[in-house]
Amino acid sequence: MIAVPGRQRGLSLTEVLIALALMLLATCVVLPAAASALERVRVARVQGELAESFLQCARHAVAAGAPAVLCPSAAGGAGCGDANDWSGGWLAFADLDGDRRYGAGDTLLRRSPALDGGLRLLASSQRTRIVFQPHGGSAGSNASFAVCAGSRQRLGTLVLSNAGQFRWRGRTSGSREPCEI
Repeated sequence: MIAVPGRQRGLSLTEVLIALALMLLATCVVLPAAASALERVRVARVQGELAESFLQCARHAVAAGAPAVLCPSAAGGAGCGDANDWSGGWLAFADLDGDRRYGAGDTLLRRSPALDGGLRLLASSQRTRIVFQPHGGSAGSNASFAVCAGSRQRLGTLVLSNAGQFRWRGRTSGSREPCEI
């Protein structure tokens, strides 16, 4: 390489602007995909946590021959709440005294933390508690849980049948279901 006297080395303004434009374009493509992937991971965590709670309650009810209850955590996490919003976490417990409320005489099986990342979990309004019977099924009607991004959009629904089986129904591409059950 021959150095030319008086010529400086470095990048021209045009080269810098082209590099910045390419970085901006790459960022615009990658960020939405990364946000979508992170949302899918959070939804999968909620699915897994709730499914494990269902299974743990059903297994305990069968093994103990007594009801086990799954309910949303009350404010402060001291007991069961009466609302259909499970976003603050939930409790799974062996209902030893039969009152369907978590208390001193009951055995805590699992305490799930509040949801993070702006997710919400709303149960069908008539199901503020899921009671698993000694045969492993749940009493009452099927329970549906909407997993939502904030208060705006439903990402999918987790359905628990009376037989104790659950399934995930994700949103169809392009659908914008409201966050309610």
